[in-house]
Order: sequence, then C-alpha cells, then structure tokens
Amino acid sequence: METATLILQILTLLVAAVGPFLAYKYARKLAVSSNRQAWIDALRDDVAHFIALKESRMMIMRDQARIDPGGMVTQRSTDELLRDKNIELQAARHRVRLRLRTGNAMHDRLAMAVEEFAKAGYEADRGPLRAEIVDAAEAVITHTWNKVERGE
Repeated sequence: METATLILQILTLLVAAVGPFLAYKYARKLAVSSNRQAWIDALRDDVAHFIALKESRMMIMRDQARIDPGGMVTQRSTDELLRDKNIELQAARHRVRLRLRTGNAMHDRLAMAVEEFAKAGYEADRGPLRAEIVDAAEAVITHTWNKVERGE
C-alpha cells in the first residue's frame, strides 16, 4: 500500500512539474501562430496596396502623356497627385520589403518581383510583372500558412 502511495505522489509531482512546461509550450505555439497569421494578413494587404498604387500612378502618367505628349504643359494638380502617389508607392514598396526575410529564396523572389514592378513604366506590359508578384506572394503566404497549420 505504501508503494502505491509513493508512486501516486511521484506521479503527482511529475504532473505538477510538467504541466506548466506543457502550458508554456502551447501558449508559445499559439502566440507564434497568431503572429504569423497577422504577418500573413499584413503582407497580403501591403502587396495588394502596392500593386493598386502602382497601377493608379501608371494610369495618371498615361493620361498625362495623352493630354500633353510633348511635356510642354504643366498641370500642377496632376504633378502634385503624382508626387503624392510616388511617396505612397515608395512607402508601400518598403513595407513589403521590410516584411520579408533576406536570404530566403521565396522572400527574395517576391522582393525582386516588387522591384521589377516598381521600375516598370506606364508603357510597359505590367501584366506579367503583376502576376509574378501575386505568384511570389502566394508562395510565401502558402508556405507560412502551412507552418501555422502544422504548429511550427
């Protein structure tokens, strides 16, 4: 009978010692998962915002070129709008880049796609560049989402 009591006491101490450790590990996994989900959502928003800003800026430039092909007429409001779009576009570009981890092949692919799209002029065929950004972003997001699902 004393052996059973001793074993029960040892098991109780073991559960008391292991319980907080398991709770900590679970809480940490939950926090990492939550942070990754927030990162995925933010990256998704930043990439979409960057693409929309670039397209908006390109439409303004295209329309300005149609109105003033020789560049002789200055339109202060259009110039100010373009300046504001440029500033916002650069901020969006940097937000995407700063969310990525340099040296990771998938992240580097997205960073390069963002840079190529940022360089494209209004006369360029931006469709393939835009598709590359979306594909690269989806690869990064899917990879990260799979880590969330696996609890890594």
